Amino acid sequence: MFSSEDTSAYMTRGAWRSDRQAQVLGSHDDEPASWGQTHRDAWRHLAQRPFMAGGFVWSGFDYHGEPTPFEWPSASTFFGALDLCGFPKAAFYIRQAQWVKDRTVVKILPHWNWAGSEGQPVKVMVATNAPRVRLLLNGQAVAEQAADRDGIVSVDLPYAPGRLEAVALEGTRELARDLVETSDAPAAWCLPPTAPCWPATAAMRWR
Repeated sequence: MFSSEDTSAYMTRGAWRSDRQAQVLGSHDDEPASWGQTHRDAWRHLAQRPFMAGGFVWSGFDYHGEPTPFEWPSASTFFGALDLCGFPKAAFYIRQAQWVKDRTVVKILPHWNWAGSEGQPVKVMVATNAPRVRLLLNGQAVAEQAADRDGIVSVDLPYAPGRLEAVALEGTRELARDLVETSDAPAAWCLPPTAPCWPATAAMRWR
């Protein structure tokens, strides 16, 4: 028995706060399409039923057309596990945590650039196939938690700029780690080989 198109959840790569007016959708795997489920919910239903041969994620890649739940000026989908250029979205790492068995998966979601939000809670998700994850902020342990049945550790951390690390653990043994860091302000940008350099502006800073 096979489940078809059971997974369809909206995400904008690199976005962690939804802004529907700007047609941007957050990447916490909590916005399913009306005809599907989130990546975590769909796989949970399949994993609980060993007689199921598998499921079908709609879609693997974003593609031009069907900009559901929006219309113009959006011109491509939001439910791919990879974006139009093939860069992974959060769904990609969630699926790795669910499926990969021959190596340790640990991936911090999201980035760690939240200027202006110092001291305010930021939702941090870690996708992992390890039993536990310890979170370190600027070298200090700030949380340790068992991964849930979907391969996710989720905590709210007060934002402070610096270095956020996730240490995948089995008992007391470290299996692997991932990190994200607060970016420095950009200094300049260039278009080689003949163009001059221009001073960077705040609009050029990636989030």
